[in-house]
Amino acid sequence: MSNFFLLIIILIFFNDDVKASENNDYATVLMYHRFNDSKYPSTSISSELFESHLQYLKKKNYSVLPITDLVDFFEQNNAFPKKTIFITIDDGYKSFYEYAFPLLLKYKFPFTVFISTDYISNNDKSDFMTWEMLKEIKAKGGSIQNHTSNHANLNEMDIKEIRKVVLECQKELDLKLGIKSDVFSFPYGMSSIKNETIIKEMGFKLAFGQQSSHIFFGENKFRLPRFSFNQELGEIKRFEMIIESFPLEVFDVIPEDTLFRDSQNQISFSTNHPLSFINCYHSSNTPFEIRKLPPSKIEIQFKDKLNKGVNRVNCTAYDKNKNLYWYGKILIH
Repeated sequence: MSNFFLLIIILIFFNDDVKASENNDYATVLMYHRFNDSKYPSTSISSELFESHLQYLKKKNYSVLPITDLVDFFEQNNAFPKKTIFITIDDGYKSFYEYAFPLLLKYKFPFTVFISTDYISNNDKSDFMTWEMLKEIKAKGGSIQNHTSNHANLNEMDIKEIRKVVLECQKELDLKLGIKSDVFSFPYGMSSIKNETIIKEMGFKLAFGQQSSHIFFGENKFRLPRFSFNQELGEIKRFEMIIESFPLEVFDVIPEDTLFRDSQNQISFSTNHPLSFINCYHSSNTPFEIRKLPPSKIEIQFKDKLNKGVNRVNCTAYDKNKNLYWYGKILIH
């Protein structure tokens, strides 16, 4: 493609203000864990900072919707209202019930809690909620969904074990709360094509990981992204930046799986966004070379082996109006 035609494509895209302001084909999912628990800074956020998030959503007229609307988006192709948000909380810590639950009721925002049933406890010293707390959450409109019984890393389990811990959670939610969960959250965000297939075959309609991205139509609905917030990464300016951003839509992602082998050293994807404005980052600063192959392909070649465990690659782009576009991929090494 000549430089002239490439310039025309860039100008068309970056003057397309209507696309940035009126696109209803995406949504943003927020993820939290603990509240006011300074012992766990990587997963906890203060109730004051959390409330500032809720205040911002209310002030800016965001549509905070129940998880059933996300199911309908994929099953019935229903468009989202402008500025759609979903709020999710993983693990079922008691601090959610004590601090965040009252705030969500105050702002009348729907939410979803993902529960690992083995940890539900009546022990006063437990960090986790009781069944009575969960019954109250359900009675007041909260959605309670499956997070396995034991919060295990499913990538370290065989098919029989995976089905067992998922079904145990299903049975307990049904027995104690009368809930038939149809939305799943992978513990630690540890999904894979194999595990996603199992969850799909077990009748779930959606499943969440923990990579940072917006949801757009055509997304793998059994590896849905969420933006995670804690005290450090939940600072209000960062929250506003994420909430006001748009999806950097990609296709032809290689590797398709989250699992990343020792023999691999590269990922790639294609996008209709202008390549020259895209920058990418690795969560642990592993050095890499980014190659932009017109008209639409990005290649990221790692110069060192990835860290063991979870690696995250985020790619972003700004347009001339300072609109931010965001794509995130999780790599499990």
